[in-house]
Amino acid sequence: MIDIFADYLKELPASRHKRIIAIVHEFIKSQPDAEMSLKYKMPTFEIGPNWASVGNQKHYISIYFCNEKIIENIKEKYPKISTGKGCVRIKDNQEIPIEDLVESFNKALHFKK
Repeated sequence: MIDIFADYLKELPASRHKRIIAIVHEFIKSQPDAEMSLKYKMPTFEIGPNWASVGNQKHYISIYFCNEKIIENIKEKYPKISTGKGCVRIKDNQEIPIEDLVESFNKALHFKK
């Protein structure tokens, strides 16, 4: 795993550790040239003005995207997954739609307004 995220990842609760690592790993694999940082105190990926972040919340994992249009496909395909304005919230008991998250991640990092 990327050293910049090491401290963040080791502080995660056991219930989410593997799940968040899996998401971050797939994001890195799909966009290896993205700039990585801990903006907003969570793993953040950027290409130019576009970004996406992965966060550990009290009862779920949040994936934040730079624009709400990015997650339209997830809203349609997974109505039981909670979404907000540009974010996807995956509860501990929900399966992670990793392929669709990676698709949205790629769209987010190359989004043209």
